[in-house]
Amino acid sequence: MRRTPAGKGGQKTVATLPNESSFTTRIRMTGSARYQVLYTGGSFDAHWFEPSRTTVRVRVSRNLRGQIVERDGGARYIGRVTPGWTRKPVTIQRKTCRTCAWRTYATVRTDGKGRYAVAVTAPDKGSWFWRSAVRATRPRFVAGHGNVWRTFRPPAA
Repeated sequence: MRRTPAGKGGQKTVATLPNESSFTTRIRMTGSARYQVLYTGGSFDAHWFEPSRTTVRVRVSRNLRGQIVERDGGARYIGRVTPGWTRKPVTIQRKTCRTCAWRTYATVRTDGKGRYAVAVTAPDKGSWFWRSAVRATRPRFVAGHGNVWRTFRPPAA
C-alpha cells in the first residue's frame, strides 16, 4: 500500500503483505492523502491472478475532542484540537432546535497545547445543541466538527 499526501508529490510505501491472502492493515492517518493498493499478481494451485490496483482518496479532519462539563454552578464547552492547532481559532456553534441551522455562538483561540473553553448556557424551555468547528487547512486537513452536545434545564421539582 502506498500513500501520497494531499498537495504533495511522491508516494511512500506504508504497508506490505508478502503473500496472496486478504490484505488488512491499520494505518495512522496524518492528513488527507491518496492510498493505492497494488497487487502484483500470482498463482494459487492451478489458478492465475492478474496484477491489479485501486486508489482511494481519504480526507482527514482535525480531532476536536469537545465536551460540556459542569463547573462552579455553570456549564463550559471544553476541548482540545489535535494535531498542531495551537493559538488558532475554534468556533463554538449552537442550534436552538434539532432542525435549525448551526449559528456561531463564540470564537475562541486555543492555548499552547490546543485547548479551548467557553461558557455555555441552557434555555429556560427546550434544548440547545452545541459543537465546535475548525476551518480547513488545505491540502492536509478538511474542515472539522466536534461531537454534538445538548444543554437543557431539568423540570422544577
